[in-house]
Amino acid sequence: GAGFEALVDAAAPGGRIVFYGGTQGNITSLTPGKVFWKQLSILGSSMGSLQDFDAMLAFVTEHQLVPVVDKQFALTDGEAALRYLAAGQQLGKVVLTIA
Repeated sequence: GAGFEALVDAAAPGGRIVFYGGTQGNITSLTPGKVFWKQLSILGSSMGSLQDFDAMLAFVTEHQLVPVVDKQFALTDGEAALRYLAAGQQLGKVVLTIA
């Protein structure tokens, strides 16, 4: 939706933006030059079929994949988490926790 341009701004050079579901509507603004300059990859997905989802779960379980978590923030510190992401220094996932 309208916030897609902010994703482009927040992405690190060489980063990847993955979007799915389309619940926020169509992308209303996108500056292609930013995508080119930052060499971003943009991937849209319908999230696949139920069989794809089952196969993904089996793969994750079999190979015991776990995400790398760089930092956790309380949900109430969401703005600080966004600033941390915008700084582009994380080396893994940034997680919001609900106490």
